[in-house]
Amino acid sequence: MKNIFTTLRKAISPKSIKRKIQYYFASLTLLMLVCSVTILVFVTHSILDEYFTYTITKRIESTDVELSSTLKGVRKNLDYVVENTSALQESIVDNNIFRIDSCLHAYAQVFGLYSYVLTDIHGTLISTSVRGYDENDKLKLAGLTNHIAEHGSSEGVALILEKEAAYYSARVIHDKQHKEVGILIFVKNSLADPEYLDERARILDLKMTVFRDSLRVNTTLVDEYGVSMKGSVLDNAEALKSIRNSHRYIAPTVIGGNRYYSYYYPLVDFSGANVGTLWYGIDANVRTDLTMSLSAYVFWALIGFGFLMSFLYSFLINKELVNPIIKLSELSAVLASGDLTAKDDTSKYKYEVGTLQASVSEMTKAIRRVLCPVIEMSHQLHTASAELSKASQNLSNSASHQAASLEEISSSMQEIGGNVQHNMGNSMKTNELSVEIGSDVNVISTASNNSLKAVRGISEDIDAINGLVMQTNILSLNASVEAARAGAYGKGFGVVAKEVGRLADQTKSAAQTITDTASNSISETENASEKLNNMLPKLDEVISLVKEINSACIEQNSGISQVNTAITDLNSVTQQIASSAEEISANSEELAATAASLNEMVSYFKI
Repeated sequence: MKNIFTTLRKAISPKSIKRKIQYYFASLTLLMLVCSVTILVFVTHSILDEYFTYTITKRIESTDVELSSTLKGVRKNLDYVVENTSALQESIVDNNIFRIDSCLHAYAQVFGLYSYVLTDIHGTLISTSVRGYDENDKLKLAGLTNHIAEHGSSEGVALILEKEAAYYSARVIHDKQHKEVGILIFVKNSLADPEYLDERARILDLKMTVFRDSLRVNTTLVDEYGVSMKGSVLDNAEALKSIRNSHRYIAPTVIGGNRYYSYYYPLVDFSGANVGTLWYGIDANVRTDLTMSLSAYVFWALIGFGFLMSFLYSFLINKELVNPIIKLSELSAVLASGDLTAKDDTSKYKYEVGTLQASVSEMTKAIRRVLCPVIEMSHQLHTASAELSKASQNLSNSASHQAASLEEISSSMQEIGGNVQHNMGNSMKTNELSVEIGSDVNVISTASNNSLKAVRGISEDIDAINGLVMQTNILSLNASVEAARAGAYGKGFGVVAKEVGRLADQTKSAAQTITDTASNSISETENASEKLNNMLPKLDEVISLVKEINSACIEQNSGISQVNTAITDLNSVTQQIASSAEEISANSEELAATAASLNEMVSYFKI
C-alpha cells in the first residue's frame, strides 16, 4: 500500500511551477467545492428559514400596503356618499328605514363592499346588512361609534356585528344644516369570509388563518384527512402569549403534524384591544423540495463555477505569472551562466512579476557596475600579488641573510667582548703592576739617591784615605829615613816602614781603583738617578694612561655589553622579521593563488 501511495504521489507530483499552480488551483477548487457543499448542508436550513421569513414579511408588508390603498378607496367612496348623497341624508332625518336600506344596499353593490352599518350619533343601530345581531354587538358597536363621533372618522380593523374582525372605514354624517345625524360604516373585507381568505391566500401564495384569541374562526389549513381546521385551537403557548400581548411572533411551528414557517400578525382595533390574529405560513415541504433543488443547482453551479474559475485562473496565472516567471527563469539561467549582457523587455511584465523583472535587470546592471571594477581590480591584484610575492621572497631572503649576518656579528661581538674583558683584566693587572712599579721606582729612586749620597760619601772617605795614604807614605818615607838614620836599630823599623809604604801604595792603588770605581759609580748613579727622575713623570703619565685605558676598557666592556644586548635584540627582531617575511611570503603566495583564482572566477562573467 505504501508503494502504491509513493508511486501515485510521484505520478501526480508537479514537475514545474505551472503544473504546481494548476494542481494548487485544482486542489483549491475541490476544497472550495467540498467546503461549499458542507456549508450548504449546514446552513441551508438557516438560509431558507431566513428566506421564508423574509418572504412572508415582504408579502405581509405588501398586503398592508394593498389594504391601505383599498381602505383609501373605501374612504373616498364613503366621502362621496356622505358629502354628495342628499337622499341618504334626508332618509336619515326622516327615519325612512326602507329608503335607507335601499340606498346603502345600492352603494354597497356599486362600490363592491362587503357590508354596511348605519347608526345614529349615539350608536343606536339604524340599518345594517349584517346578520346575527345581539346585545354584545350593541356594546362593541357603541364603543366604535363613540370613537368615530369623537374623531369624526376612523378606519382599520374592528369587530363588527358579524363578531369577527373586518376591515372598515367610517365617518360621521351631517345634514344640510351640518348637524350630526348619524354614523356610516363601510366594511370592505371581513376576515370571517372564507372566500376572501381563500382569495388572499391564493394571491399571497401563503396559508392563512384568522384567530379569535386561540380559536381558528377561518382558515385555509386542512388536516390529514382534507378537512378544514376551522374551529380548532392554537396549541403553541409561546405564540399565544405573544399575540395576546399584541406582539408579532415569527418562528417555524408544527401544525397538524406539518411544519410551517409561521408569521402571527396581531389585529388591534381602534381602542388598542386585540381583536384577533392573522396567521401566515409556508409549508416546510416546499422548503424541503426547494432545498433539494437548490442544493442540486448550487452543487452543480459550484462545480461548473469551480472548473470555470480554475481554467480562468490557470489561463490568467499562466499569462500574468507563470509565463513571465518561466522567461525570468530562462533569463536567470543565462545570467547564472555568467552572461551579464542578456536583457529582457520589462514593459510586457506587470505587477509584482514586472517589479521582479525590473529588479533582476537592476540587479544585473548593479552586478555589472560592481564586476567591471572588480574584474579590473582582480587583474591588478593578480599582477600586484605576483610582484608582492617576489618582493616578499626577496625580503624573506634578505631577512634570512641579515639574520645570519647578525648572528655572525653577535658572535664576533661576543668574541670582542671576551677580548675586551681579557684586555680589561690585563689593563687592571697592568695598572696594579704599574702602580707597584711606580712605587718600586720611587723606592729605587730614593735608594739611588741614597746610594749616590753613599758613593759620594765613600768618594769623600776614599779621598780622606788617599790623604791618609799620602801621609802614610810620607810617614813611611820619614820612617825609612829615620830607620836609615837609625841604621841597624832602625832596620826592622825600616822594614816596617817599607811594608807600611808598600801597604800605603797598595792602599793608594786600591783607593785609586775605588776612587775610579766610585767616580764611575757616581757618574752612573747620577745618570741613573737622572733617568729615574726623568722616568718618574713618564711613569706617572703611564700609570695615568693605564688607568685611563682601564677605565676605557671598563666603558668599552659596558658599551660592548650594550651593543651585544642591542645586537641580540636586533637579532631577535630580525628573526621575527624573517619569520614575518616568511609568513608574508607564504601569504603573498596564497594571495597570488587567490588572485589567480579570483581572476579565473571573474573571467566567468561576460560584461
